[in-house]
Amino acid sequence: LLPGTYLTRILPSVLDKQKIEYPSFGALGWFSQEQPAVSGANQVAGFVVSGLWNKNTKLRRGDIVTEINGQIVQDEGLWYNISGDSATLTIMRSGKVFDIPAVIFKANGTTK
Repeated sequence: LLPGTYLTRILPSVLDKQKIEYPSFGALGWFSQEQPAVSGANQVAGFVVSGLWNKNTKLRRGDIVTEINGQIVQDEGLWYNISGDSATLTIMRSGKVFDIPAVIFKANGTTK
């Protein structure tokens, strides 16, 4: 179900553009609010990478993205506010935490 405001004010402008573009890091997955993300015995807040659709990404299957540009990843709200051509991702991989530079892709797979 969608609120009436969405249907009458927002949806028409989206449909007029005929496409929706959103920033991406070339990965598929889920947010820890949707399904728990676990590393060892600890539950972690972030985005769990379950697959990759862009071969140029530095992410790997099983990575947990915990921060984007220093902001904690809790849900998709942060994802839609990413701007620019690149970002710094803090990821957890095999229990280790480190930062990686990441290119921001458009929904169609090209760089932004």
